[in-house]
Amino acid sequence: MSYLRKLFTLFFLFHVFYVLAQEQAKKFDSIFYNTAVRVSAIDIVKASKIADSLYKTSKTNIHKIKSLMLSADLLEKQSKRKKAIDYVLKADSILSNTENYEWKARVYGFLSTQYRILGLLDQGKEYLEKGLKASKKIQAINVSNQYRGMVYQEKAHYALHEKNYNEAIVLLKKVSPLFSSIKNERMKLFFFGNNEEMLGRSYLNLKKYNYAKQHYKKALTYLNKANAGESQWMGMVFYGLGKIALEFNKTKESLSYLLKAKNIAENINHVFLKKLVYSDLKKYYLKEEDFDKYTFYNTKYINSVKENIKLERETSNSEFNRVVKKQKTDFLRLSKIITIISTLFICSILFYLFTKRKNRKELEKYKAIIEKLNAFNEKLEPKNSPLLMVEKTGTKCLMPKQTENRLLTELEKFEDKKEFINSNISLSSLSTKLNTNTKYLSYIINTHKKKDFNNYINELRVFHFIKMVQTNPEFLNYKISYLSEKCGFSSHSKFTTVFKNIVGLTPSTFLKKERFQSNQPNN
Repeated sequence: MSYLRKLFTLFFLFHVFYVLAQEQAKKFDSIFYNTAVRVSAIDIVKASKIADSLYKTSKTNIHKIKSLMLSADLLEKQSKRKKAIDYVLKADSILSNTENYEWKARVYGFLSTQYRILGLLDQGKEYLEKGLKASKKIQAINVSNQYRGMVYQEKAHYALHEKNYNEAIVLLKKVSPLFSSIKNERMKLFFFGNNEEMLGRSYLNLKKYNYAKQHYKKALTYLNKANAGESQWMGMVFYGLGKIALEFNKTKESLSYLLKAKNIAENINHVFLKKLVYSDLKKYYLKEEDFDKYTFYNTKYINSVKENIKLERETSNSEFNRVVKKQKTDFLRLSKIITIISTLFICSILFYLFTKRKNRKELEKYKAIIEKLNAFNEKLEPKNSPLLMVEKTGTKCLMPKQTENRLLTELEKFEDKKEFINSNISLSSLSTKLNTNTKYLSYIINTHKKKDFNNYINELRVFHFIKMVQTNPEFLNYKISYLSEKCGFSSHSKFTTVFKNIVGLTPSTFLKKERFQSNQPNN
C-alpha cells in the first residue's frame, strides 16, 4: 500500500505541475498577444517594458524566444532596426540547439524583412527561401500553413517594393486558404486583415480604386474583430482609404481617414507610417490653401524623413559590419564570420530643401552648362585642319608651324582617346609622351586652349563626367566618389571643388537636376 500511495502521490504531483505549466503557458500567450496587438498600439513604451519583463520571467526557451521576437517587432515598428536585429540574433542563438522550425521560420522571415527594407533584396530573398523550407518542416499542418502564408506575404512585400503589383496580388491570393487553418480565431482574423490591407495597397498602386476600397473595407472588419483597431495595419488601412477619397475629391472623408492614420502612427511612433501620412496631409492642406497647416505638416514630414534616414544609416553601418557568432548547420553554417559592407546600403533618399529662387538659379546654371558642353563638343570636332587652326591664331610662334601642327594633332588624339582620365598625367609626362618639351606644350595649351595645363585637364575631366552621366543614365545612381575617380580625379573633395569652379554647381546638385531631366516625358 505504501508503494501505491507513493506512486499515486507522484502521479498527482506530476498532474498538478502539468496543469500549472499549461495554465502558465496560456497566461503567457494571452499577455503576449495582447501586448503585440493592443498595448503596442496604445503605448509602445509600455509594450516594450512588458516584453522585457516577459523575457526576464520566462521559464522556458520558447517563452524567451517569443519575448525576444516581440521586443524585436516593437523596435522594428520604430525603425530601430539595429537593436531589433540584436534581439533576433539572440533568439536564434537559443534556437540553434533545437529543431523548432516554427520559430526558425519566424527568425528567417524577420531577417528577410529587415534586409528588404535596407535594400539588400538578394540577401533578403535568400532568408525568405530558408523560411519557406523551415515552414514546410513544421509538423502541425495548421501552423505550417500559417508560416507558409507569411512567407507568401513577405514575397508580396518584395513584389510591392519592386513595383510588381500584379505579382503581389497573385501571391496574396494564395495566402487566405493557408490562414484559414489557424486555430486561434483572433489571430486568424488579424492575419486576414493584414492580407486584405496588402491587397488594397496593391490595387491602389494600380489605380484600381474600387477594388482597393473593397479590400480596405474588409481589412477594417477583420482588424476590428481581432481587437487590432489601433495597430499599424489599421493605420495603413486608414491611410489607403484617405488616398482613395482624395482621388475622388472627397476632401472631408479623406482628411478624416488621414487624421486617424496620423493618430495611430504617432501613438505607436511608426516612423514609416508617419512619413507617409505627413506627406499626404501637407498635400491636402496645400490644396485647401491652408498654408499654416501645410507648413506644420511639411515640417513634420521633413523631420520624419530625416529621422528615417538617420535610423536606417545607423542600422546599415552597424549591422553590416557585425561579426555574427556561431549558427547551427541548419542555418547554412552562418556560424562563420559574416561582414556585410555598409556601402551596399545606399540611401536612396536625397533630401534638399531649396527655396524657389535657388531652384530656379540652379536650373539656369544646369541649362547653361549643358549648352557649354554642346559648344565644347563642337569645338573638339576636327572640322578644320590643324594647319588652318594655326594660321587663324595670328600669334607669334615659339616653334616651327610644322611642330605646332603636330602637337595640336597629338593633343586632339589625346582628347579623343580620353587619356586625360589618367590621374597621374602631368605637364612633364604628357610632354614626354608627345615627344616635345614642357615649354612648347605649355605654349600650345595656353595659346589654343586659352588656359593653363591644370585647368585644361580639369575642364576635360569635368566635361567627360557630364557627358558620361548624360549618355549612360545608369551612372546617375553611382557614388560621386566612384565617378570622380573614373574621370581621373584623385579625391572626391578635389573633384567637388574643381566641378563647382567650372560649372557653378556642386556635383550632387548637378546630378539631381540631371535625374529630374532624365525622368521628364520628353527625355
